[in-house]
Amino acid sequence: ERLEDVMREELDAGHGVDICIDCLGGETVGKCLPYMNRLGRWIMIATLAGDVTEVNLKNLYVRNIRLIGSTLRARTPAFKAELLRSLVRDVWPKIESGELRPTVWKVLPITAAEEAHELLQSGRSAGKVVLTVPAE
Repeated sequence: ERLEDVMREELDAGHGVDICIDCLGGETVGKCLPYMNRLGRWIMIATLAGDVTEVNLKNLYVRNIRLIGSTLRARTPAFKAELLRSLVRDVWPKIESGELRPTVWKVLPITAAEEAHELLQSGRSAGKVVLTVPAE
């Protein structure tokens, strides 16, 4: 499946994406932006799949989508500590209650870590790829 196809289906079904935190980038970004919810935010934190994409700027202003670049590397330890405190205070309770939940695309055993890495690098995943460890 292509990410843009999944996002189109989800938007058409009323389950569009409000926030995307993207570490891959590449050509998929420009293809996916039209399928974000109105007022959506696409946050780039790295470009493992490539630094270049083509964006139809009309998609940004018609849907009020924000394309944001961000990194924590240049931030101070104090900033990072405050960010962590705010996550624990404001985000974790919403995750625990189920109000916020990640999109899990595929679950693989830890022994398939190389396959998982290839999936992420290919840009074919439409959500998180989770590795599991067998219970002892």
